[in-house]
Amino acid sequence: MCDKCKTVHWSDKKCPDKFWICWPFQDPDEWRPIQADSMPESVEKWAELYDSWSGDYTIVKDGGVDLVLVKDDKGGPIKKYTLTAETVIEYRATEIKEG
Repeated sequence: MCDKCKTVHWSDKKCPDKFWICWPFQDPDEWRPIQADSMPESVEKWAELYDSWSGDYTIVKDGGVDLVLVKDDKGGPIKKYTLTAETVIEYRATEIKEG
């Protein structure tokens, strides 16, 4: 684990940027930090965490959300993202051996 950013990455790679993400109806103190290499990646990581925190997978269940707000850690403008999600189903067959 990197001592500087507290994430796991190769020692020859720079620490990921920090982005702040929230729903449009949340208060400014409810922005959540996500470290990622890009703004879209931060939204995807946040969505995965949000769905796992809520336990009911709202984003996947509803097929996405209309609006997520994102700002970078450097004082840049707030950007708006639409976030979509889909369920992935995998089937596996295992032979049942007799005897």
